[in-house]
Amino acid sequence: MKVLALLFAILLLPGVAVCGTDSAGETLSVPTGADIHDELEHFMSLGLWRGSLAQRPLSRRDLTAIVAEIVANSEGLSVVELERLAALERYVAERTWRRKADAIPDDRFPASIWETGLGLQFFGGPSTVDSLIDPNHRPRRKGMIKLSLNAELAGQLSAELRFYENYSKLTSRPNADDWVDNLAVDFRGLFTDPFARLNRAVIGWDNDWLRFRFGREDRKMGQGRWGTLFLSENPFPLDGLSSRITTRYLSLYSLVAQNRRGPQPPSGLEGDILPDYINGDAWIAAHRIELRPPGPLTVGIFEAAAWGGRGLDLAYANPVGFLVSMTQDIWDRSRTDDKKVVGADFRLNLAPVSLYGEFLLDRLVALDAAEKGESAGISSFGELVGLRWASPPGLAGADLDLEYVHIDPQVYFHHDGDPRRFLLTEDTYNEGALLGHWLGPNTDGLFVALSLPPRGRLGRLRLEYQKLRYGMLDGMTGTQMGFIDMKRSEKGWISGEVAGLQVCRLTWRRNDLRFGLPGLLDADLSLAHINRTGAWSSVITDERESGWQIELRLNWRTIARLSDGWM
Repeated sequence: MKVLALLFAILLLPGVAVCGTDSAGETLSVPTGADIHDELEHFMSLGLWRGSLAQRPLSRRDLTAIVAEIVANSEGLSVVELERLAALERYVAERTWRRKADAIPDDRFPASIWETGLGLQFFGGPSTVDSLIDPNHRPRRKGMIKLSLNAELAGQLSAELRFYENYSKLTSRPNADDWVDNLAVDFRGLFTDPFARLNRAVIGWDNDWLRFRFGREDRKMGQGRWGTLFLSENPFPLDGLSSRITTRYLSLYSLVAQNRRGPQPPSGLEGDILPDYINGDAWIAAHRIELRPPGPLTVGIFEAAAWGGRGLDLAYANPVGFLVSMTQDIWDRSRTDDKKVVGADFRLNLAPVSLYGEFLLDRLVALDAAEKGESAGISSFGELVGLRWASPPGLAGADLDLEYVHIDPQVYFHHDGDPRRFLLTEDTYNEGALLGHWLGPNTDGLFVALSLPPRGRLGRLRLEYQKLRYGMLDGMTGTQMGFIDMKRSEKGWISGEVAGLQVCRLTWRRNDLRFGLPGLLDADLSLAHINRTGAWSSVITDERESGWQIELRLNWRTIARLSDGWM
């Protein structure tokens, strides 16, 4: 990570660029969880643009091209949809700069852009019910102060930094009554602590079809709206190298990342023997190939592998090494017995409805099952299916969303319990997800949402319903256990005692409020009823089984730009 600081300093020096461009800021990224993706999906479902949102973060260049395509196909849109499109155009205009018509390029000082952003957030929840409405938005995403510094040079090379801070008395110490700042003031810790304040530090190089990004940032890979089976927005971003190749009908995305740091196991250990006090370095490689043939269908295939106790494995880092992992697990011939998952996803756009789904297969044990029968380990599956209906009858500009997800026991975890090979983890602060869906194994969930059309300055309303079920073994969820050792004869749809969670929520949202001061204010007010059933009452003793929750979220952000030859 230290190399990022040096690269960032070099980037800020004028005259380092390799070529010129007519716009600036377009290689900078769009945050994976930004509301703008919901707007893009609305117009995708209407058939106004064709592409993919399954691989994030997008660059601002991607966003500019998408919005241009929507505008070109916008004839006949309703007044409400034109209002949403105008907001999209403002979003793009505020984040890119165009060369003045009379500007004279200076080859000695190529045009560049610097951005400094400041964000303040407040979250309130005056209720004794600990809300699980957004389980995938962990306290890291509730940093109270966020400071960012972004720079781009010549339209291809970019650097992005973002720091955050959770104030003391706004972060609760687990299993205690007091409140503490959970982050030690330690410069080294900014780069090494899993709770690091530096949650984005990335250098990127980008052109129209090829993209490289090195460093720490949020990533998302897959079709799911409330989390993907493969690579969700994680509580903490991974440090790694990602690449993307995009053509008209094909794209390839790869990520090689380090997910655990620690001393290497001492020599002489045999097999999978691993003392608890030795973690060792651990790595993850993930790849996804997306096919977009002419027509409404998009298909993706993906693979992930996790290994530990050794350095970078080039066989797994190879973005087209699918056969290596699959054949190793099918025939159980890998001496290291590393963790692998494979799967596929799809999206079918039938305007105004988009259908999508994902399938994940964990641990291919064909040979093992043939030899051992019912006493063999199990192959586990994850399934996800959903739809987006844009502008349903009588509700122009509205969105109806439906999604169902089921995850078998033992998905994401290694059969021998080696923590270096997990694709999902649970640590002391309940913050350890790496790859995979935030629900974890041995669960299923139903998600329904109706977002009413925006009404100008009045904002918009959203009604949500979630029903989640967790199979509890020994009083713990699959994520908390870290490993569920089950045989084929024991496999069930959901195993163990069932804990249920039902949430109904009404949310009012108003973005981009201007109030006479620099910057913009986003406001989000939610009223929810939460009902827990089954094992929750015996497992979570310090929380009420049901009740109402009100939550206010305010986010103020401002940005300062310094440019050379731009307006």
